[in-house]
Amino acid sequence: MKLRTFRTMLDPLEGEAGSMQTMRKSAKMTARIALVFAALTGVLMLVSVLSFGVSRATPLSAGMALIFIGLFFANGYGHVNISSFLLCVIPSAVLLTITMVLKKNMPGDDLHYFDSRIILVGFCALPGMIFSSREPVRMYGAILFDFLCLALYDPIHEWFGLGYFQRGFANATYYHINTIAMLVSLSVVGGIIFLKRIVVAEEDRNRDLLKTMSNQNHELETQNEEIAAQTEQLTAAFELIEEQKEKLEELVHLKNQDLIQSNEELRKINSELRQFSYTVSHNLRAPVARLLGLGSLVDTRDPHLSAENRQVVSLLRESTLELDTIIKELSRIIDIRNDLYTVKEKVFFEEEWTHVYKSLQSQIDEGMFVHTDFKEAPFVYTIRPFLHSILYNLASNAIRYRSPQRPLLLDVKTTLHRGSIRIAVSDNGLGINLDQFGKNLFGMYKRFHTHVEGRGLGLYLVKTQVEALQGTIVAESELNKGTTFTIDIKLPGDIEGQLCFDCDYGSVLYNARTNTMGLSWKRKVSSEEYRLLLTKCLEMLHVYNTPRWIADVRKRGNLGESDHVWFGESILNEGSKNGLRKIACIDTPDQQKHQREQMILTAGRFNIDMKFFQTRHEAETWIEQEA
Repeated sequence: MKLRTFRTMLDPLEGEAGSMQTMRKSAKMTARIALVFAALTGVLMLVSVLSFGVSRATPLSAGMALIFIGLFFANGYGHVNISSFLLCVIPSAVLLTITMVLKKNMPGDDLHYFDSRIILVGFCALPGMIFSSREPVRMYGAILFDFLCLALYDPIHEWFGLGYFQRGFANATYYHINTIAMLVSLSVVGGIIFLKRIVVAEEDRNRDLLKTMSNQNHELETQNEEIAAQTEQLTAAFELIEEQKEKLEELVHLKNQDLIQSNEELRKINSELRQFSYTVSHNLRAPVARLLGLGSLVDTRDPHLSAENRQVVSLLRESTLELDTIIKELSRIIDIRNDLYTVKEKVFFEEEWTHVYKSLQSQIDEGMFVHTDFKEAPFVYTIRPFLHSILYNLASNAIRYRSPQRPLLLDVKTTLHRGSIRIAVSDNGLGINLDQFGKNLFGMYKRFHTHVEGRGLGLYLVKTQVEALQGTIVAESELNKGTTFTIDIKLPGDIEGQLCFDCDYGSVLYNARTNTMGLSWKRKVSSEEYRLLLTKCLEMLHVYNTPRWIADVRKRGNLGESDHVWFGESILNEGSKNGLRKIACIDTPDQQKHQREQMILTAGRFNIDMKFFQTRHEAETWIEQEA
């Protein structure tokens, strides 16, 4: 406890751990050096006795050995400070005493003046070996004592009349050698102190590192404990999640079963609704047509009819006409929903607008202004009936709901916009309150102006057709200022290989870029299959007016003469009437030459140019020459 207090006063920054560690090192070093010195002193005494007999130095050597042993035991009993200090100073004092005794007994030998001095130089290094730089008082005190023994070596000898020159020796280099011994002693001591400081600094650094590592290990242990606790929580949570997952999977399975069942029911109901819609829209046409016919047979000018009967007949005619219009509109909606129109054509806006304008010409007055601009986007690949209906309905609404306060200004413009064709139809008509009616703007049977006749189906049809074209429509309107409808139709991907009809023995494709119908046989066909597929091509010709055909007949097989005759009289004849002008046939070279020539002559009678090729590339190149 006293040691700790003393060290703390000397170095207030040194903690208890550093003091105890320093004391332990000093104790170990003192014990070892004490034992070594005791052993060396005993050995030297024994050699001296055996060589020279017992002398006055023998008791001193024995006493010195006993002192070293005593210091060893004192150190062991905890007297570290005093034992370590005495271990550093006693050897020098005893050596100095022994050397003077030997010089007095052996006056003729001057070696004792040099060897004892060299041993003193070694003793000066003892404090640096035993003490730490954290013990400056004891270390520097012991060094000072040993160095004084060395420095006062000659004065002490001369005091007792045992000086080098007093004894009759006359070596001129004696003091020079003494000076060298002192310098060597200072160098050794200085080197040991310097190394001691480096070692202590490294020990402090290592201790700090160990402390830091200990703290980090403690933190790691704490974190490991926290991680272990979190792992347990995560394990429990994972088990709970797995349990919930199993329950959810079971629930999802049950829901999927319910959805599958519901989907089947919805498909069944949807099919029934479609059938019902088809029945309502198509099967009612005949009765309505008969009602219209019967109504037209009644002459309202017949004098035999009373005024009341004339009014009933007129109302019956109006109701029947209205019912006929509704059925036709429902039929158009059903046709769109059933995807009857899927093939996209190359439609020029200028050409299609001309047809729309002719349809609306009876509604356009002289004071109305219609402006069109199709320069930036002159055409679009789309479904022609849909585009015609969209333009017609938007233009018709602009005319119908024009403002009575100013002449109608209708503007139709097409542009390219981010990979889409943008159609903008603007007018300066009555406008619509979108805040009030915006949500129902494209609803079925929704009307926003009641001063003119209408059924509220026009905008519904427009939106339905735009969505069928995978497009979008946006309305901007302001009351008493006008309305603008903006339609974006995405540019289609594959327009050159649109599938119109497909079965196990053949397919019909449409190339919108060249306006060409493609016919391809997949295997050998019967006469019935041959005529069925060509009839389908003829139907497509009626719809799309394709003036060019490419027919790949390499897998078709041979046909009978009656089929060739039927092809000329039915297909070529009707095709010529509907604009068919070129047919490119892809066939193998082994086809009978006279059959080819006969077919070419038959086509020529109907003003159709027909040629045979061995590859599709050759056929397409010939077709596109005038496309």
